[in-house]
Amino acid sequence: APKSWVVQSLQDLEMLMQRGELKDADFPLVLKHPYAASSRGMMSCATSQEVRSVVGQWLQEHQVPCLLQRQLRIARDMRVTYVGGEIIQGYWRVK
Repeated sequence: APKSWVVQSLQDLEMLMQRGELKDADFPLVLKHPYAASSRGMMSCATSQEVRSVVGQWLQEHQVPCLLQRQLRIARDMRVTYVGGEIIQGYWRVK
């Protein structure tokens, strides 16, 4: 799983940066809506300056915390449908 942070305010973001929990090496980041499916509400932030701006705008617009995750560079991923404690299908998604 990618390194992730829940951010409820710009102060949360600044504290993560000041404490060294969120570093320049963690970029690029993906900003996600905590309750959205698929890629709805997803944004990308390449730098610490950009993440401050994007998170500020996002929090004002959505009024819920956001999830920041380190962007992973992957060529394929497995999609699995899990229902009632049982895997009912799975497939590789190639990008």
